[in-house]
Amino acid sequence: MRSKNLSLSFFLLLSGALLLAGQFHYLPQTERKLVLDPERTQELFRDGQVQFEIVCKPGNISSSFAAQELADYLGQALDSKLTVLSQKSGTRPALLVGDLELALAHGINPAEMDLDAYVIRSIGQDILLIGSDSPNKHPLKVEASESGSLFAVYDFLERFVGVRFYFPGKIGTIVPRLKEWSLPAIDLCERPDKFYRKSYDISNDQNALNEEYGSSYRLASLRQKRMMSWALPTTHGLAHNYLVERFRDSNPEYFALTDKGLRHDGTQDLYTPSNKYGHVCFSSEGLKEELFQDAKACLLKQSPATRNMPYNRWGPTSVPGQSFCLTPNDSMYPCRCEGCWKIFSDFKPPRTYQRMSDFIWQYTCDIAVRLQSENVPGYVTMFAYNPYERVPNVEIPANMLVQVCFNGPWAVGESQAKQIALLESWNQKLGKRPWLWNYCIQRSVQKGIPHSTPRTIGKFYQQHQQLHSGVFLETETERWHFGYLNLYVLSKVLWNVNTDLEALLAEHYQLMFAQAAPEMQEFFE
Repeated sequence: MRSKNLSLSFFLLLSGALLLAGQFHYLPQTERKLVLDPERTQELFRDGQVQFEIVCKPGNISSSFAAQELADYLGQALDSKLTVLSQKSGTRPALLVGDLELALAHGINPAEMDLDAYVIRSIGQDILLIGSDSPNKHPLKVEASESGSLFAVYDFLERFVGVRFYFPGKIGTIVPRLKEWSLPAIDLCERPDKFYRKSYDISNDQNALNEEYGSSYRLASLRQKRMMSWALPTTHGLAHNYLVERFRDSNPEYFALTDKGLRHDGTQDLYTPSNKYGHVCFSSEGLKEELFQDAKACLLKQSPATRNMPYNRWGPTSVPGQSFCLTPNDSMYPCRCEGCWKIFSDFKPPRTYQRMSDFIWQYTCDIAVRLQSENVPGYVTMFAYNPYERVPNVEIPANMLVQVCFNGPWAVGESQAKQIALLESWNQKLGKRPWLWNYCIQRSVQKGIPHSTPRTIGKFYQQHQQLHSGVFLETETERWHFGYLNLYVLSKVLWNVNTDLEALLAEHYQLMFAQAAPEMQEFFE
């Protein structure tokens, strides 16, 4: 169950986008369980005859999609046309998807389980598949939508049917043909080892992937891999808080002073894409006050109009009632004003990195501390990112959540040792495991060479599992198929850190390539 000790865990109600916790230190609380009773085995398919039905009560968009996925993939496996019923016939066993009323009647409450956890349980002759769902959000249309029942369906298909989701579509999805199908009684409860499980797997040939899934290809891939189904953004919030639109004309002093005496207000050096969002002056107390008021209004779920937000909406890195991001813009420009330049003027590593880190973290922590002193609920989120990745000589308040950015699996030798030392220092500073932003980007190597390194990626997160609570892996690639195995292994290891990598890879080569498995394994490795 989700811990009542909020220093160890948290829970998220996406319907209200509310994250509640004391100190943000996620450890799994839901106990894994798998009990199969072969004495209660049921024959569900034989001689071409389907002897079960799939049922999902109407009104829940998420579980309805999950039930349809179950019908589609089971139908392929059994070479049968399966439809989803709105209620049980009572004449045959039923696979019941997302039936919350039945779950509660049998002591199963998805709201009390870890995020993304689910249950598959035999109840009489029926089998219930359920997790916490965002009932009004389609899993392939809204990324921040809990999809527990869908995860239960995908796990069921993997465990009890033999389906494998390497990547969406007919080529990347393995669906065996079953001549007969029986199941023992099942009592299963599953949850992830790492709460933060995301990847950015955009490719240059992304349009080629939209043929089957349209713009939902990426979400389909994330859902099938049971990656994190909710939002906790930490990415460059000061670039996405509409500062340029709101303050460029009225308060130019809020923006960084350039070496030419101009303000970096979204009009300077636009050959760097991030510059269009402007860069801030960290000596500006006026801007600090505006950011505090923004954060307060967002976390109290006030209307964006009260803060003059364009389009009457909060920026994409803000989650009303939950979190507000204060991470500086990417490619941060060091302000030349008198207050900032005494810190930034000799910006040459390693001497000034510590001073810069202290300076920037003090600025953002001041805002978080003030929110805390006024009893504003929710969190401020921050990257630990160049040039402020070093642990600052500043107290980090409990309402600030930190994501540490460094190369990750691809760093080797002394470079990786320094990065792990940095991660260890953040663990010690925070007294809890931060989550990571790592980079395995195909454009980092020679064009045309696949960046498939699944074993390296899997081993890295297993080896350092005690130092992190999950990862966002940035993996842009030239061709989508270059990195699919990276993401498959990543998803399995973040869900279960004890995944047998060699068995997982060997199975992949055999299922994907059959008689060509030895040659394809040699090619990949």
